[in-house]
Amino acid sequence: MFSGRKTKEFYIDLQDSRYYNPGEVVRGDVVLDVAKPTKINHIKIALTGTVHVGSNVLTLFTREDEIASDPNGSHVLEAKSNRFSFELNIPGANAELPTSMKLGDGSSHISYTLLATLKRPFVPAPLAPEDTREISVVEKIDVSNPEYDHPVPEQDDQVMVDGTTLTVGIPKAAFVRGDIMPVSIKVQCAEDFGKADAIRVALVRRFHLFGKGRRELLGEENAREPIYRDLIANSDNDHSYESTIKMFIPPASPPTTGSSGRILRYKYQST
Repeated sequence: MFSGRKTKEFYIDLQDSRYYNPGEVVRGDVVLDVAKPTKINHIKIALTGTVHVGSNVLTLFTREDEIASDPNGSHVLEAKSNRFSFELNIPGANAELPTSMKLGDGSSHISYTLLATLKRPFVPAPLAPEDTREISVVEKIDVSNPEYDHPVPEQDDQVMVDGTTLTVGIPKAAFVRGDIMPVSIKVQCAEDFGKADAIRVALVRRFHLFGKGRRELLGEENAREPIYRDLIANSDNDHSYESTIKMFIPPASPPTTGSSGRILRYKYQST
């Protein structure tokens, strides 16, 4: 009947294929198609969150349940397509769950996986049919919260050797994936100056992953493709240059997490 652990007759069918937030419920069915009456014990369904860093694995949580069970023990399923519903809760906001993502070169990743295992009489665990299905979990951050809905104070003026000053400003403290983030640039030169691509602005992502005892397991920094602007400052513009550069926030960007985050910390900065 079953040719191996992975089989097309036994699979997970999610009710919603979407992004989930911490605290939400994952619903679906485990489907078992049998061509003849088949005796089973039950089906075990589990949802596990894990962080993989090289050969190291950190388990964030596990939620599991037994479905397709019978109070009397083993029972026989009819020859048909059998569907057994399940509901598993993702831990809430207090669990500080990080967003699903690949890290570095992809060998390290954060994943949330459903695992269904069919338990049958006299079938050893290593041979039990199973199916897996990954879900995407995204931290929920409300960018309309007053904590974020205000202009970011301009960074302190950076004074160059020749007396030139650079001022950078951002109109609010939070953006969502797919947003356009306007970055205002003001350069005040002490004398005439002109150079192509003199201004470079890039969105930099800094990532830190922590293990037990706040020990850093992984740290990396990545900059998106920078945007360049020519700088021309002379007496015609009072040796001053102003521009607003629009930066696209990639749809796949994980949200920023605060420095108090137990598992990991992400930070974005325009440079």
